[in-house]
Amino acid sequence: MIAERPAGSFSRRLFLGETLDTERVDASYEAGVPRLRIPVAEQAEPRRIAISGGDARKQTSGWTRGTRRAGTRAGDSRPHPPPAVGRHPSEDVMHMHWDAFVSAVQERGEYPAQEEAERSSRVVLGLLGAHLVGEVRAELAARLPETLALVLLNPLQAHEPLSPERFVRATAAWIEGATEKTATWDVSAVLSVVADVAGEELVRRLLLQLPPGYDLLFGRPQPT
Repeated sequence: MIAERPAGSFSRRLFLGETLDTERVDASYEAGVPRLRIPVAEQAEPRRIAISGGDARKQTSGWTRGTRRAGTRAGDSRPHPPPAVGRHPSEDVMHMHWDAFVSAVQERGEYPAQEEAERSSRVVLGLLGAHLVGEVRAELAARLPETLALVLLNPLQAHEPLSPERFVRATAAWIEGATEKTATWDVSAVLSVVADVAGEELVRRLLLQLPPGYDLLFGRPQPT
């Protein structure tokens, strides 16, 4: 087996939104992997607003519709994040805050640390962004947390559309210590949350831009 990695200089330009605190940027470089952390500005943090009247139990904040159903993947004892079935598309149209999205991915993927959920989310959405174009990518970005929307709109490079199997292998290559088996889990955990955020109608249009087989990674199996 031969493994190859490109060598040479690399640069990437990111356009940061006004909701990020650029005065508290933290950059590090370890084991050949650069890491840049830019916190959200205090004024942009989500606030909880109490709603007077009605049933207090219906008051919500952030992510409220994320669901998880038990299931198993062949050869893996961890539950597989399956599709949410039977919901009206309008119920899925929402905008998620950063903490809510990462928490949902952390729960679906059963990651012990939030940093692992963040890493998987950035890699998977960076690869996904290279496969989407036009209004579909813009609409999906509008429903994601701003940090991940920027990742989607400034994707990792892909010279051609990747099959689901190659997408998983590419994910494994970008996550240190990952295997194809763990990367499949990472991809499913992230994309199942993306599907919940996007809603059924946008997911259907999104799948039309992807090679066959991605419906299973999104946890939205399509009729053949």
